Amino acid sequence: MQINLHATEFTWFFRVVLFRALTILLIPYQFIRYKFSFYPVPTIVHFEIPSDNVERSKKFYSDLFGWNIEKVPADKLPEGVEYWMITTTDDKGNKALGGGMMKRQNSQQQGITNYINVKSVIEHSSKVEQLGGKVIMSKTPVPAMGYFAVCKDAENNSFALWEPDESAK
Repeated sequence: MQINLHATEFTWFFRVVLFRALTILLIPYQFIRYKFSFYPVPTIVHFEIPSDNVERSKKFYSDLFGWNIEKVPADKLPEGVEYWMITTTDDKGNKALGGGMMKRQNSQQQGITNYINVKSVIEHSSKVEQLGGKVIMSKTPVPAMGYFAVCKDAENNSFALWEPDESAK
């Protein structure tokens, strides 16, 4: 698969790759190992919310759902990058599905992106295309954690595939 990008698209593409990798890298390793490795069927394991006004979005989701949203310390991110981790809980107060929030990078970045755990990013990417969807970003490694690919379904909704693999390089 070949991806042709113009200069402005490349900047957006690079930022998306960076943020997707950071989303996964910033979650504590043991949580990732537990959360992303033991789902026998495709299951949503992470979500990401783009926002034009992060403070407004933080307040909205915190007040609506009681989510804890904390800014990742600047020393854990590349210079100029801001990212917030979202912690959700179940009805008993136990940690549940986690996510991330970031400033929207462009007007095309719309909606919440769900990361879906799969056994093989390659197999599911092929299936996405067979079913009328598109692979926007092909299989990308997150070292020592796994691989992801960003796709769009036949209705133009974005989602990501996640394949856990501690040997990923």
